[in-house]
Amino acid sequence: MSDGEAFEQEIIGRHKEEIETLRHAIDKSGRPMVFSTSPGETPADQREHIANHANMWRVSGDFWDNWKSLDHAFDLAATWQGAGGPGHWPDYDMLPLGRIGIRCAGGKRLSRFTHDEQIAMMSLWALGPSPLMLGGDLPANDDWTLSLISNRAVLAVNQDPLGNPGRRVDRQNHTEVWLKELMGGKKAVGLFNRDNKQSEVTLTWYAAGISGKPSARDLWTGRELGRFDKEMKSTVPSHGCLLVLLSP
Repeated sequence: MSDGEAFEQEIIGRHKEEIETLRHAIDKSGRPMVFSTSPGETPADQREHIANHANMWRVSGDFWDNWKSLDHAFDLAATWQGAGGPGHWPDYDMLPLGRIGIRCAGGKRLSRFTHDEQIAMMSLWALGPSPLMLGGDLPANDDWTLSLISNRAVLAVNQDPLGNPGRRVDRQNHTEVWLKELMGGKKAVGLFNRDNKQSEVTLTWYAAGISGKPSARDLWTGRELGRFDKEMKSTVPSHGCLLVLLSP
């Protein structure tokens, strides 16, 4: 083991002791509390320990409104898929939407994410599911931002009572498909395009473990897309997402 690796293991050990101490204190208090940790990128090999002691934990460093951060979030989410469930959730960090940067470098500004990137981000957080926390000035939100954070159909995916974790079921070059099992046998599916140009994304029933001929509804627009047999294809804009609800 190198000196750097030894130092990293020492820091992880300290965090584990602190986390266990706080968990014990919370339990002993007898009061309901949410225990959230924010150490930067939580080491993935500590998933069992952190899930047993914390209610939510940051899986990334500080997340900002640039494509590099969002592109990296997909791989972090895949690393942590399956780790979440009722009472313990991987936290992808706050959503930099609307008017942000009030007290940070760069001054006041609107989110630098494109509209397609904002839809992709919200869809990934919903499918995770990640805790949803807004990192912006709520009273200064524009109509677009309000429409994102108040879409009941998308929020219902994140808040589904089963608390099932989303999982990446297919990946082809710069496109990928995520699926989350919901109550009532329904499934929420995200068709994502991480490429710099629009691309066709295909969801095959075989890859997703889907049977029959389910109906599909676009969760962002509410538009009924019809029923599909064996697969579903869609042209997705650069850095965008089609989020659909599949019903038996």
